[in-house]
Amino acid sequence: MHPFKSLLLLLISAIFLTGMGNLGGAPVGTVPKVEEEIKAKVTDQSGIVTTLQQFSLDGQTVIEGERGNASVTIQLRDIDSLTLRTADEKDKIIATIKLKDGLEVQLHLRKRLIFNGSTGYGAFVIRAVDVNSIDIL
Repeated sequence: MHPFKSLLLLLISAIFLTGMGNLGGAPVGTVPKVEEEIKAKVTDQSGIVTTLQQFSLDGQTVIEGERGNASVTIQLRDIDSLTLRTADEKDKIIATIKLKDGLEVQLHLRKRLIFNGSTGYGAFVIRAVDVNSIDIL
């Protein structure tokens, strides 16, 4: 093969191969850094209960959902507990949220919302659709 063609093939291969890495986000096995320490007890759909520190939703310490035509954002520190169930919409779930002041609110959340936390023995990641309930400690 001609040396120029070999060099060109090598350069093109190098460009494609270096672009095949991770697409960003937190490294696998790590917990996203959060602004404030939130502790929670998560019960999944199979009944397994896990106590977490550094609890967050997609790395945020707020929960955002839809209430009718409005978007609502609630700080995790203001929540006592929430339960999740399927909704009629295919990409949504319904969260019934009990606030620490006694008020109860229902929000529609994305099924693909990710809850994160640290178990003390490793990183914890679960999709909202796989969660039954969460108690904020």
